[in-house]
Amino acid sequence: LWKLFITALMPLLKLLLLTVVGTFVALQRFNILSKSARKHLNIVSSFVSVVFPFFIPPFWS
Repeated sequence: LWKLFITALMPLLKLLLLTVVGTFVALQRFNILSKSARKHLNIVSSFVSVVFPFFIPPFWS
């Protein structure tokens, strides 16, 4: 039972880790990315969030 719990929890832990790392990199306070890099990354993420849903088949079909 414990092994099943760990297996089910792993994707969530990976997502949380990726979110924390992405937030850490994106914050101006830590200044890891330059201003232009943050701007370009914002453009890419906006493009992906607009275009990506067109390639996902609807769940009801």
